[in-house]
Amino acid sequence: MSSHSKPQKSTSTLLRFCVSCGATLACWAVWLVLGAALITLGYIATVRELPVPDFILRRAEAELAKAGLTLKFGRARFDPTGILLLEDVQFRSRQFEEPLLTCRLLYLRREFWSVLAGRTIPDEIRLEGAALQLPAMLSPSGAVEPLIRDLALVVRHEDQRWLVDQFAGRIGRLTVTAQGEVTPPAHVPGAAALTPDEIVGRFLQLSRQLALKLPQLDAFAQPTLEVRLESAPGVGNHAHLLLTAAGADRPGDLPLTLGPLAATGTLRLGGGDPRPLRLHAAARNARYRENYRMEMVRAICMVDIQPDNFSARPREALVAAGMLSAPDLAVLGPVLRADLHRWPEVQTTVAAQISGEFLAAEVNAQLKVQSARVRAEGRVAHELINRVLPRITPRAAPYFVFGDPLWFSAEAVLDPGWRFAGITSRVDARQLDSRGVRITAARGRIDLVGASFLARDARVELGENIARGSYWMDLATTDYRMLLAGRLRPVEINGWFRGNWWLDFWNTRFDFPVAPPTAEIDLAGRWRDPSRTTYFGSSDAKGAKVWGGDFEQTHALIFLRPNFTHGLTFAATRAGGTQRLTGSFKRFAEAGSRATSRFEFDFDSNAEPAVLGRMLEG
Repeated sequence: MSSHSKPQKSTSTLLRFCVSCGATLACWAVWLVLGAALITLGYIATVRELPVPDFILRRAEAELAKAGLTLKFGRARFDPTGILLLEDVQFRSRQFEEPLLTCRLLYLRREFWSVLAGRTIPDEIRLEGAALQLPAMLSPSGAVEPLIRDLALVVRHEDQRWLVDQFAGRIGRLTVTAQGEVTPPAHVPGAAALTPDEIVGRFLQLSRQLALKLPQLDAFAQPTLEVRLESAPGVGNHAHLLLTAAGADRPGDLPLTLGPLAATGTLRLGGGDPRPLRLHAAARNARYRENYRMEMVRAICMVDIQPDNFSARPREALVAAGMLSAPDLAVLGPVLRADLHRWPEVQTTVAAQISGEFLAAEVNAQLKVQSARVRAEGRVAHELINRVLPRITPRAAPYFVFGDPLWFSAEAVLDPGWRFAGITSRVDARQLDSRGVRITAARGRIDLVGASFLARDARVELGENIARGSYWMDLATTDYRMLLAGRLRPVEINGWFRGNWWLDFWNTRFDFPVAPPTAEIDLAGRWRDPSRTTYFGSSDAKGAKVWGGDFEQTHALIFLRPNFTHGLTFAATRAGGTQRLTGSFKRFAEAGSRATSRFEFDFDSNAEPAVLGRMLEG
């Protein structure tokens, strides 16, 4: 062996020794680390909580400070698996001393992979016994007010969405629950993102607006709101709402009472622009004031929701009910559609079945001044008219006792204060008892303005009697005037005159056995004072008996008032036209008496003396 081989062998031995020592030290280091980790894991498995590391608290405080918030809590527990639990938590704004959020427990969970990805948003947040509060400076009452109390919340963050597993709380008297998912809106390129201070400011502004609306919930009994959140791709965030209540008393300060009710609708979320809300509502019953009651009420309402102040502007409403009850009135299946775009001006259409007859109406109402214009058409049951008319116009009611349904088309005007101003209409009636005058058919236009009643373009039938023309009456004074043409047996309208003087006058002097005389008349007077009655008209008759004389043809032009009759013109023929009688006459009676006191006449005649004797007897 040469001298060079010994140094090479010693070097190799030294290297093997160093490597062996290094490997031994590495093995012991690994065993020490594994042992320490095992001991640590055993300790963690035993105690399940550790003090919160300072770097976590400092990072949380820094993030909150960016939003102008501070965090205060009573106790903190940390689970190395990524769970942070805080007790007696308070979040405050630098602008107010009162906490904005308080909760008994705050639970935060961060997954290991979320930490590696650098995401700052927790994967899960839970709140128990929480309350969102409005500072005294912004509160309508001047004291700290809880907007949402008894709040329990569980939300998870997955795939850029927030999954709401639980939301339950109370807003005033309203119990609110929610579930579903929400996708935060994507940042619009070029648009300035809201700063944390701006987000807190907007939250406080919305909270104040909500606090101003809370007193309106006092009208509802046991109200609850269930919310289902949806976030469909390409559609955006929407909330499906279900509101229920055991009843409501004067909602919106209206004189309205509702029984058990429910309402559903879908509302688009996000953005500050108004968005439409279509509400489907139902109530078991409803009462307006004390006299009007509805059963099985259904409604569809379109409103525009302004999220900045939680206001609602009505646009359209469709209301239907099983029955509407009013004094002396029962309405089946009323349906109402209202156009509310120009609120408080309201345009509505109504259809209903009343006492077995159908009618429809259009109403243009000014609710602010309480005025309206109403257009209606349909048929009205005669029983209903005969019940209602005596209460509305007791003086006119005896002249309009209907025996059949009445068809009508009308337009009515209500002056401010809902005062009745007038009505114009077309009517078609059948049997009608007008103060003992039995009308079998009547139609025409009827106008009622104030106390003035006018029937024009009228046609009235009393069996074989027919009259066309107009009838006017002052309902306050009972003054009247008739302008008529047609054929009529005068005794048929005796019911329009007080006493029997009209009947006695015609029965003792005239008879029309062949056919009713044709006539054109102008009759005026006052129903309550027969002494004001005047009659002017001409008539023609066939086969008439006049003062005991029988004639084939007669013509007369008569003026009449109580106690005086003037036959301005009288002409009659008999015996095939060979015998004639022409002339005039005047009849006088003492005041208060129907008996003739004086009779003046001037006749030319070639009639038989016996005929003239019968006419001039006495």
